[in-house]
Amino acid sequence: MLAAERRHRIMERLIAQGNVIVSELSKQFKVTEETIRRDLEKLEKEGLLIRTHGGAYLNQYTAKEYPVGLREIAYVEEKKLIASRSVELIQTGDSIMLDASTTSLFIARYLKQLQKHVTVITNSLKIEVELAETEHIKLIGTGGTLRSSSMSHVGYTTTEILTKYFADKAFVSCTAVNLNRGLMDSNEFEAEVRKTMLQQAEQKILVADHTKFGKNAFHMIADLNAIDMIIVDKPLSQEWQDALSTFNIVLKHE
Repeated sequence: MLAAERRHRIMERLIAQGNVIVSELSKQFKVTEETIRRDLEKLEKEGLLIRTHGGAYLNQYTAKEYPVGLREIAYVEEKKLIASRSVELIQTGDSIMLDASTTSLFIARYLKQLQKHVTVITNSLKIEVELAETEHIKLIGTGGTLRSSSMSHVGYTTTEILTKYFADKAFVSCTAVNLNRGLMDSNEFEAEVRKTMLQQAEQKILVADHTKFGKNAFHMIADLNAIDMIIVDKPLSQEWQDALSTFNIVLKHE
């Protein structure tokens, strides 16, 4: 395994657990503890974690909201799987809304490869750049205040523009999904954009990897009964399956 890939895996574990232990990582990756310490030192210099004696934990900023650069390297295969399942639902002639999540960016990349003539409405600057020269896709950017940490447009202008459009499908992600509290986000402005996208779409689809279920975040997006379908990378627990069934939410996974 290359060092860069190993560091990506370390960050995935940090995101899932909040902390890591050097000795455990050494056994997991079959390298020396000194190698793991060098990995952690490099990640600390990038501002992604704080080292402690024998391990590391996410720094305060990262724990609240993962920067877009970090989100793009975490759970890549899971996000690609979710994105591939998502594009199967998109038909020629559809209008779709894509939020500024990295999963939506993968959806955009898959759409770019397909010859389906669709309209994409997004608040993601990265998606706008990705699709800017794709002739078979009509691209509508929301504009608004740019958040550099997520490379997304947010604020009143963004949500106001979104209310001018109705989409066949909206694909949105979130920071956390809770059985009692629904969909939640770590940022209030992103939460408002995602809420508006769901309101403006005929079919409301949550795209989220398995690590987000059963978690909590600070800002409410919507109740569970506000969505029609969840696309996730692996089967959820029976408790989740039963609960989603009561809301008539379709669950798609590998």
